[in-house]
Amino acid sequence: MMTLKEFQATKRATTEPSDLADITGFEELDDGVVEILVYVESAYISVMDDGQYHLILFNEEWIDKDVAELEPRLYQFCIDNGVI
Repeated sequence: MMTLKEFQATKRATTEPSDLADITGFEELDDGVVEILVYVESAYISVMDDGQYHLILFNEEWIDKDVAELEPRLYQFCIDNGVI
């Protein structure tokens, strides 16, 4: 199984419409979002225009100024849901 460190190493930033459509289902970013950080090709954290990071998993959401605080949640979600 992939470790958290390996998961974090897959991170890449994007604003490309084709990436957004494949990952989020929309070709444009939501208001206030400047880019998304994509992990293992399908999981992502939004980067907000105020410099904070936004993670939504089902009906829960978290906002933090440090992306490293959100990555373990996303990592565990990916494990629990068979993404990794």
